Amino acid sequence: MMNPLQNLIFGYKKSKRGNAFFDSLTIVIVLVVMGFIAMIGLNVLTEFNDDAQTSDLNNMTKEKLDTLTTNYPSFMDYAFLTALILLWIVAIVTSFLIDSHPVFFIITILLIGFVLLLAGVLSNAFGEMSSEADLDSSSFPITNWVIQNLVLIVLFVGLSVGIALYGKTRLSSGGSL
Repeated sequence: MMNPLQNLIFGYKKSKRGNAFFDSLTIVIVLVVMGFIAMIGLNVLTEFNDDAQTSDLNNMTKEKLDTLTTNYPSFMDYAFLTALILLWIVAIVTSFLIDSHPVFFIITILLIGFVLLLAGVLSNAFGEMSSEADLDSSSFPITNWVIQNLVLIVLFVGLSVGIALYGKTRLSSGGSL
């Protein structure tokens, strides 16, 4: 049995009381990294395809590589949207399953403010990177929209996770579903 100080220091490992903060932070980082990887991947794939089309590879290889290059942006865009939806659902479900004391709600609100600030900074960094001449961000309309509205999306995700975490009804001791 841990004393209250040990529970405060090591409590996240056992109870995950700061779930809304960590889940929102994870979603922001995963989405921004996925957006960066998709744009850089398209740039690398396009350059590789251009070099392969002028090489002496057989025509079937050139055709397959060209098809891959053409389909890559839409695949990555839908993979990005799927990741956003799945991360949000997993965050809500795990938050609903965790029993948390309402006192932590105030701390969570303050930490969500930090995540919103970070989301704004990362959204601006993504906008700066996507405006580079070498990178084609217009091929990823869903990714661009989500990243441009990242602060609002994180606010929505954070509030929904907070509601799932702190808004569920408390069962009386010995009660059942």
